[in-house]
Amino acid sequence: AAGVGPEDVVVWNGTVKALYLDGSAAGIPAGARIDALGHSHSVGMILTLLSFDVPVTLPGGIHADDEDVVAWNGFAWAMVFDGSANGVLDGLDLDAFAVDEESGLRYLSFDGSGLIGSINFDDEDVLAPVAAYVGQSTAAVAREVDTAERAHVGGRAVDHLAREERARR
Repeated sequence: AAGVGPEDVVVWNGTVKALYLDGSAAGIPAGARIDALGHSHSVGMILTLLSFDVPVTLPGGIHADDEDVVAWNGFAWAMVFDGSANGVLDGLDLDAFAVDEESGLRYLSFDGSGLIGSINFDDEDVLAPVAAYVGQSTAAVAREVDTAERAHVGGRAVDHLAREERARR
């Protein structure tokens, strides 16, 4: 897809690449880069979930820091995970996340070391805050899900998470 920037999302079907989200048209400010990408289903809609490398202000008055996750439904933005309200310290950048559609659990990884509640973590760790809904404090209930040693990634930073879809019966 020609003319694609770091604020855009491109999809590929195995043959053709197509612009899925034109970030500039959706109001992502110039200079912001998408550094974590996911999706979720909500009330029959597919939401595109994004985190950025810098704080941004999006249309609708949504201010997102680099530890936050926002959702784009094709028309409007909404805050999905407010990192600072959930105990994430300034200076950490959320750089990977996934949502378990069945449980609503969010899996998070950051670009550095920190502490949420009583859980110390590094950039190769994956955390799962127990509260599944926006507005519930997760500061005291985060749990460590996995580390690089258990995930066999050799101590490297986690920069992408995906949940394997289970066949529905």
